[in-house]
Amino acid sequence: MSAVKANRIEDVVRQDNARMGTRERTATLTAYVAARLANRIEAIRERDDVTLEELAARVGSSKSHMSRVLSGSYTGMSLGTLVRISYALGYEPDIKLRPRAV
Repeated sequence: MSAVKANRIEDVVRQDNARMGTRERTATLTAYVAARLANRIEAIRERDDVTLEELAARVGSSKSHMSRVLSGSYTGMSLGTLVRISYALGYEPDIKLRPRAV
């Protein structure tokens, strides 16, 4: 499985300044963050040779749910799911807020 490339979504976000503050803008930004997160998790999973089946078992979820969550286009991941996936891969989640590029 190949996650959505975050840089393509980032390009969309940068070009979307005319709708800043709208629901569409929020949806675009949410999709961007979800894709970046999925890309990071997928990179770790692939580097460590963890199959979707293995990850799903470690998380206590189904393979299809893991596939959906890591697709890069799924924006409904809960914080609990993120924590379970992180720990299942041997990581502790660290959520940072940083100034956004203008």
